Amino acid sequence: MLNAKFIWVNIQHEVRDFMRDRSTLRSMFSILILLPFLYSYIIAKAGSIGDEAREKDKRIGYIESVKIREMLPFLKQQGLQLVSVKAIEKKVFEDEKLDALISERRKDILDSPDQFSANIELWTASTETKQMASAHHVAKLISGYGQILSQKILILRGVSPQLMRPIDLEMKSLKVDDSSSFATYELLLSLFGMALFFSTLHLAVDTTVGERERMILESLFYTEAPRSSLAIGKWIVVSLMIVFSVWLVGTVFWALGEFSIFQKILGRSQTFSYESMALGFLIFLPLCPMIAAMQILIGSISASVKHAQTFNSIFGFMLLPLSLLSLVEEVKGLAYLPVFGQGLAFRSLLKAEEIDWRGLMVTEGTTILLTAIIIAFVLRRFNQEKIIYSL
Repeated sequence: MLNAKFIWVNIQHEVRDFMRDRSTLRSMFSILILLPFLYSYIIAKAGSIGDEAREKDKRIGYIESVKIREMLPFLKQQGLQLVSVKAIEKKVFEDEKLDALISERRKDILDSPDQFSANIELWTASTETKQMASAHHVAKLISGYGQILSQKILILRGVSPQLMRPIDLEMKSLKVDDSSSFATYELLLSLFGMALFFSTLHLAVDTTVGERERMILESLFYTEAPRSSLAIGKWIVVSLMIVFSVWLVGTVFWALGEFSIFQKILGRSQTFSYESMALGFLIFLPLCPMIAAMQILIGSISASVKHAQTFNSIFGFMLLPLSLLSLVEEVKGLAYLPVFGQGLAFRSLLKAEEIDWRGLMVTEGTTILLTAIIIAFVLRRFNQEKIIYSL
């Protein structure tokens, strides 16, 4: 039988016990606060990679040929540093500090015999992000040079260059394309996932199998408090701690992009409204008691603290869907599954897209149902717990 009085007393007991463990408390909240700082730095760094690649003077190697010699003046005008090399080798890239290398491939029988055409190859030494950004920039310049050259040839032959492009196509969007904001959204989802699954891992283990090993759980069973009330009290404490952790990381992450003092320190300028964060918090809210119930259940059936920590860490892999949403967002059936459904809905909210409300409602209902089922197993497990020194 559940007893509200004993549930409240047990909640107070768990909170006092948790607050006494100051080192664990400091470690947990330090991680929850430092993670948004780390993620904000990652966003700022990722956003600056493309800018650095575009702004810095690029060193481009070239192997001498007639066609390449003709385009060198144009490339110099675009601010490229050109270096003559003899071979296409990685050592050449390292010695000359090249961002890319251009060469001309000899024509074969399948190529056009036109004297004006040329086969230009653009080489890079790696697929590293900065180097590829530089290579793409050089590729656009060479492509632009090719268009200018073809227009000159057509003019000399008395043909309007406009015939090459009878239709001008310009792509536009009602929403600004901001890849750095995309990274912000993805990292916010990952932060929510980490807070959901890992913020209370120690607390859930300590309040079940930890208390069993220290003989505290057995002493609680000797009191007049019903075991079901003890289990519900522990579940409520863990659930509330998860709720607080999710709110904390979301609020800190929002603040780091909102206030200028953090923008100057971290270099991050991308942000989102606090209303969006708060709505996302509400979307994820039903997951908090479900995950708390699962962690309590794992702790109650584990033979030792180490086993419980291992199983809860494996259970934490459930956050992976939040990191893979961009790959599976077109799979409509996933919108009805817990974790996937909440993540997709929050992602749509952040991107100002239409939310699949039916899928979200089904997901939230499924989450609540799973929570009730897991709690039933938790209550059964606590009622079956044996007392070693029973008469």
